Amino acid sequence: MDNGGDSYASPAGPPPLLGHEQLAHLCTHGWLLLDLPAELEARLKELSASTGGVFATDAAAKTSAYPKKQGTEYGYYRVEGEKEYITLRRRVHSDSALETHAEYVWNGSADLLYRILCDISRMGDSPNSVWDSLVSGVLTFPSAATDLKDSITLMRLFNYFPTTGMADPHTDTGLLTLCVGGAVGLEVADWTADPPVWIPASKPCILVGNPEGRTSVVFALRPNLGLETDMSLFGGDGVVSNRELYVEIKREKYSINAEFEVREKQRAMATREPQRLIEYRPR
Repeated sequence: MDNGGDSYASPAGPPPLLGHEQLAHLCTHGWLLLDLPAELEARLKELSASTGGVFATDAAAKTSAYPKKQGTEYGYYRVEGEKEYITLRRRVHSDSALETHAEYVWNGSADLLYRILCDISRMGDSPNSVWDSLVSGVLTFPSAATDLKDSITLMRLFNYFPTTGMADPHTDTGLLTLCVGGAVGLEVADWTADPPVWIPASKPCILVGNPEGRTSVVFALRPNLGLETDMSLFGGDGVVSNRELYVEIKREKYSINAEFEVREKQRAMATREPQRLIEYRPR
């Protein structure tokens, strides 16, 4: 920018979003209740209305429109006595009103979470570019042609069944997650209490771990698995494959959204001593 002959560099990255106290709370507790931008709030209401219409159709229609793949990571999935949900990873139907609403929410949510990631890096006196190798290509709703091998960011649309719907206490996998509930149910851990206690989430919630309960829309920002990350940017050493790092983290977790028998088998596997599969390469 030129101002009377003086040149100034444009600010790096998006403007700050969170204050110091909010950032400290997020980093201490792993969650933060946050009022959303008005545009994103309006888009979420439109998506919620569209989602309700889809869930009102019969199971055969939902399964046909969104056949499940990759376990619980894609398509329509039903857990008897608990919930049903649709996992979106990319555009499926070009004429889908649901996916058009989802695209607006995806892009708005990704922008919001990226701003928070940049706030975190600023708090640590690091450049915003530390996230480049993780979020490149994942901040916009993927097209139908997107290869899901590297693109693992997702949006889940939940319908929890009355009285019995639930989700086990868990830590989300990925960078940051936005949870927006259509009713009371989501709970988060208060780590300042001794012992820690679960408290209701009264607003949309940004998460880096330990959510529990029912939600309507979950957007999970996850890394691009086709890239590598220089760990020195985060206080470590060497270069690591995002895919190897993600697989190693996921080995120690289980899917709370799988059917009960599958969930219990995964839970048993997750409690085993993890094998270190990551190769750290010198910079």
